Amino acid sequence: DNMGDPYGWTAVHHASFKGHLMLIKFLLQTGQVEVNSQDFFNCTPLHRSCSGGNPETTHVLLQKGASHSARSCSGQTPLHLAAASGHLGTARVLLQHLASPNPQDFHKWTPLHWAVFGGWGDVAELTKVLWV
Repeated sequence: DNMGDPYGWTAVHHASFKGHLMLIKFLLQTGQVEVNSQDFFNCTPLHRSCSGGNPETTHVLLQKGASHSARSCSGQTPLHLAAASGHLGTARVLLQHLASPNPQDFHKWTPLHWAVFGGWGDVAELTKVLWV
């Protein structure tokens, strides 16, 4: 179900962060969890998959209807979290699923800003190429 831990993380949030692909598929197949459920920081399982650097689970969540434009309580999209953590493969999956490459969070930072700040040159280059 959608009962969470003290931070509002459900089983699908935890499975997404850890990259447990089969568990995610099982949980979503039961119909007991929402693919876009939010924790207490307004982060969805897709946010958690991206911060954990899991391209395969990111792809499955997107196929199951996860929103790549969902915003956390700080205005960050899943791409912000992938970029801030230096997860090139995960960022690439999001962009292949047509996630906007340059949304601004509440501090007016884009994924490019977060990638540069973190020293993730490969992720910065990927988002810079798509800058519009």
